[in-house]
Amino acid sequence: MLHILMKYKFKQNLSQIYKEYSQIPIVGFNSGKYDMTFIISYMLKHSISNFISKGNSYMKLMYGNWSFLDCRNYVPTGINLSKFAKMWGVQDQKEIMYYTWFNNEAN
Repeated sequence: MLHILMKYKFKQNLSQIYKEYSQIPIVGFNSGKYDMTFIISYMLKHSISNFISKGNSYMKLMYGNWSFLDCRNYVPTGINLSKFAKMWGVQDQKEIMYYTWFNNEAN
């Protein structure tokens, strides 16, 4: 009987591990307060399997095989997007800001 129980528990744990590791991470910076709030209204109409919120922002949303993460929750305070990019060795900056590009009728 113990052997059957252990085998069942192993299969249960294995399926839980598979579910966690088959997720496709979609990472945003400070997306919990901005980007995720725009898609949450759509996602609430469908099945969100797991979400973690912190105050009025979201830390993680799981939808199907997609896992939306706000990486700002996992870095020290005082780290902005520019510093976060430098942490990962990203040298490029945004070159065209949409609000400066469409500033007159010629553009």
